[in-house]
Amino acid sequence: MLKVFSRTRILLLTLYIFPVLLLLWFLANFSVNVPYWDQWRLTPIFERVTEGNATFFDFFTVHGHHRILIPKLIITTLAFATKWNTQAEIICSVIFVIITFFAICKIAEIQFRIKTKISYI
Repeated sequence: MLKVFSRTRILLLTLYIFPVLLLLWFLANFSVNVPYWDQWRLTPIFERVTEGNATFFDFFTVHGHHRILIPKLIITTLAFATKWNTQAEIICSVIFVIITFFAICKIAEIQFRIKTKISYI
């Protein structure tokens, strides 16, 4: 049986958490609350939402060679909830990255368990 808090596990956890903490420190000290580059292309959507004239196609239109329907919905929701605080968008992005990281780790763990079970058969 594996120890829950072995030295190797604590070392790996520290190595995984350190870059995240460094990123959060960097964002807290150097991020600014100003829209950047292609974020300005979202202002027509905000205007239409404010007027009550927003349609599905406003969110589905091409944005820099991509159709980013879900991100536009999330960004618009955050913009109205935080008065377009771009730092809230950054924090939301970091949270999604952390969730994705843990999901990939869980998938890798499941795959590793399946492969070790197959190798014993």
